[in-house]
Amino acid sequence: MNQFLKYDEFLLEKKFEKEVKSSHLTDMRYDSETEILEIDFHNGSTYEYKGVPKDVYKQLAQEKNILQKIGGAVAKGARKLFGKDQVDEGTYGTRFWDLIRRGDYEYKKIK
Repeated sequence: MNQFLKYDEFLLEKKFEKEVKSSHLTDMRYDSETEILEIDFHNGSTYEYKGVPKDVYKQLAQEKNILQKIGGAVAKGARKLFGKDQVDEGTYGTRFWDLIRRGDYEYKKIK
């Protein structure tokens, strides 16, 4: 039986960095070999999360919508205009909370 590997398994790059435009997060670094995710926050602290699978990091790091690129002010304005029940599921903060904090990954403050 022939088995095919996914394309991203062939990529040589194992470490990823991403500057984040968020009201809480500033930068993310991920090492796919150790499955360690480091996140810098606006308050100057840095946390390390262990055992984060690559697919979870990809979900966290992807830009999901145009509101993210334009800025948080537009998202806040849209919620005011269309009602407070409008949820912006594409923000990094929302995805961080859903994917990482609720994922029960071991973490520690490193800075």
